Amino acid sequence: MTKHLSAYKISVSVMVFIGLSIMVGTGIIICQNLTNICHQNFQSQANIRSQQLQKEITHYLTQRTRILNDLAQLSVFSQAVLQPEQSAEEAQSLMNSWQLLGKHYPLYLLDFEGDVIRSSENNESVFVMHPTIKSLLKEELDQNVDLIKQAPNPRIRLSVAVKHNNHTEGALITELPMTEAYESLLQLLGPSEGLQIFHHNDELTYLGPNIPQAFQQKIELGKGFWANIYFDYAPFIKTRNQALARYLLIAFIVSVLITTVGFLIINYLLIKPLSSLETHMSQCTLMSSIKAPPKLIVQEFYNLKILFDNLVSSLESRHKNLEDVNTEMEQLVQQRTIELTDKIHELQKMSQFKSHFFANMSHEIRTPMNAIYGYTTLLQELELDEQAKNYSESIHQSTQSLLAIINDVLDFTKILEENSELNLRVFNFNELLRNLEKLFSESCESKSLKLNFTLLDEPNVWVKGDKDRIRQVMVNLISNSIKFTPNGHIDIISQYHDDTNNALINIQIKDSGSGIPPLKLKKLMHFLNEKTPLSEESGLGLKISQDLLKQMDSELSIRSTEKQGSTFEFELRLEKITQTATSKKVPIDFSILGYMPDILVVDDNRINLELVRDCLKDLPVNCHLTSSGKGALDFIKSNPTDLILMDCQMPQMDGFEATNKLRELGVDIPIIAFSANAFQDNIDECYKVGMNDYIVKPFEKHIFLEKILTWLKQTNTQTDN
Repeated sequence: MTKHLSAYKISVSVMVFIGLSIMVGTGIIICQNLTNICHQNFQSQANIRSQQLQKEITHYLTQRTRILNDLAQLSVFSQAVLQPEQSAEEAQSLMNSWQLLGKHYPLYLLDFEGDVIRSSENNESVFVMHPTIKSLLKEELDQNVDLIKQAPNPRIRLSVAVKHNNHTEGALITELPMTEAYESLLQLLGPSEGLQIFHHNDELTYLGPNIPQAFQQKIELGKGFWANIYFDYAPFIKTRNQALARYLLIAFIVSVLITTVGFLIINYLLIKPLSSLETHMSQCTLMSSIKAPPKLIVQEFYNLKILFDNLVSSLESRHKNLEDVNTEMEQLVQQRTIELTDKIHELQKMSQFKSHFFANMSHEIRTPMNAIYGYTTLLQELELDEQAKNYSESIHQSTQSLLAIINDVLDFTKILEENSELNLRVFNFNELLRNLEKLFSESCESKSLKLNFTLLDEPNVWVKGDKDRIRQVMVNLISNSIKFTPNGHIDIISQYHDDTNNALINIQIKDSGSGIPPLKLKKLMHFLNEKTPLSEESGLGLKISQDLLKQMDSELSIRSTEKQGSTFEFELRLEKITQTATSKKVPIDFSILGYMPDILVVDDNRINLELVRDCLKDLPVNCHLTSSGKGALDFIKSNPTDLILMDCQMPQMDGFEATNKLRELGVDIPIIAFSANAFQDNIDECYKVGMNDYIVKPFEKHIFLEKILTWLKQTNTQTDN
């Protein structure tokens, strides 16, 4: 035990020093904070008491002044001033009998000149004129309180104006002995409070007990009166000292506890481990050969140094091992990075291949669709019988539906990546519903199904939205209901709600089909709401419909009862448009140009060339056809041309290369891209090489002609300028 005595002494000394420092510091902090808190509390109470005394003393004077003012309002006093002889007896009687709070006080009635014309019988003092009375008679004041310092009986004088028709005709004055006022004020004071009263700079008196340790507070009483209130400070000091003694005792106990606990902790964490470490290491040959140098304060610390040297050696060895592991990890990460880079390049190639595949598919499918759609439009312009019109209308609408399906299939990757954009335009919603009713009426009749369409309550609802996608959603849902309904009915219910600038349109598609079992319905909703691949449970139509609705800030809900039918519901918030015109198209008039423009059509597909020629044949234009980009260059060099319709994908020289060469030759006429590729990358490339506009196949004839006329008019205007 004597071997480790130095360590125990040092630990005890350190903890005693820390305990004393904590106790002294805590005592100083407690003393300062406690004094400040008690002083603030005492001052707050003194302020409240000072305000209370100020209010009570002020009330003492204002109450008596108000009573005297009520007496002066009696007409007998104004008559006594104006006609002393007539009202003298009545005024004198009132003055003799008047009491102020049950006591008689002398009364003086002064005329306008300041002369005393009446006084009460109990008046034993000599009236002394004061400058404030003259101010009262000059209508500078209505009432006043002043002090008469006449020895041996100082008095408080209350004076109020006697008025007639709002003009001061005299004054009514009473005088209260100061001794009586002092007695009243003394009753307001507490046992440990003193009041020193002043008038201007003159001390009048001191009321209350003598307070050796006092807290002073000044209050204003008005009319030149003010006072110092003295509060006994001894109770505050006593309370503070008692609290201070309690807190210091607690601080001492806490300091002792901290010192004891600290010593135990040091003993447990430092002294005992050092002793144990020294004992074990002394058994080693290495430790037995090492002796502490002379004048060493603590043997254990020297032994601890030896341990730290060993630890440093061990850490250096581990550091070397970690460097080796780190080198291996870097090599492994580098290898993984190379593998991931190769995978990324492979995925990029696959993505480029996919984009190229979809672009080619779009072009190959839209090209024949352009002919079907275009010639159907031309067929509808002919004079047909009713049955032929219905057939052509059905073909036209079916073509539109097929085109919308193709657009959605080709754009499906963009839908999954949330990159597709909405094509907003103005349309009549009831007209869209009527077209859908015509489209599905025959298919329902073929299955003996009853098709019920409920139009919107508003007969003329014009909205702004993506008409094609809304139509595609409804086509998918109605087709799905017809497919799974062997007999019964299909109801399409539309409801309209006005919401300031927006139109809320609720669509319900109800069928009496076989319904969906609950478990299968749960799986179906999971596939529709999650970003998962298509499966047998979901199907292409419902999945695309859900994704399209989400793009329009809506969502598809499905309710179904097995063997009773299903209900598909969604709600659209569309911008409401005030539309007064009908959906009838305005005719395109090329005669306003004043000349027959020459239009060159460049396309490698013969049917597309013939279709454009047929669309333009009844118009005052010269239409020229060529099947290649090189043919377009040869034609432009030798023939005047006002506008070019340029296909993009052609053999040998495509539309991009042909346009680039035309611009290099200085040809600045409008060139409109005329392509079946509807991807944005292709459209951007057209503008990049110098094309002015873009028309996607299949095209609406009206929009097609309108765009051509717009560019011809613009070119004509620039030529005139």
